[in-house]
Amino acid sequence: MWAPDPKPAIVHDHGSQFVSKDWRIFAEFHGLLDIRTRVAHPQSNGRVERLHRTHREEGLAASGEWTIEQARKELESWASHYNNIRSHSALMGLPPVVYYLGDPEAALAQREHYVQAAAEARADYWRHQDKSRYSIS
Repeated sequence: MWAPDPKPAIVHDHGSQFVSKDWRIFAEFHGLLDIRTRVAHPQSNGRVERLHRTHREEGLAASGEWTIEQARKELESWASHYNNIRSHSALMGLPPVVYYLGDPEAALAQREHYVQAAAEARADYWRHQDKSRYSIS
C-alpha cells in the first residue's frame, strides 16, 4: 500500500538558489524532498506563484520605495493580516487560521446567523417605513 513520503518537500521552479551543488547537499543533509517543477509551467507551482502575486499587489502595494527593514516589517504585518484576518474565497470566505486551525463549521454557522439577522433587520426596517414617502406620484 502506498503511503506519502514523510519528508518535508521543497517545490521550486529551478530558481538559481535551487540548482547549485550546495543546495543539493543542504537538502540531502536535512532530509528534504527536492521537487523541481517543469520549466515555464506555472500550473506546477501555481499556489506559490499566486501568493507571490498577492504579495506584490497587496503586501507591498503602498509604496515603491522601501528599505529592506521597512519591507520586512510591512510583509510581516501583511502576512499576519493575510493569515489571520483576510477572507479567502478558496476557503469559503474564511481566513486560513480559522479554516485550518479553528472551527470552520462554527465560523460559517455564525456568519450565516449574522447574515440572516441582518436580512431580518432590513425587512423589519422597510415594513415600518412610511411607504407614502417613497411612492411615485
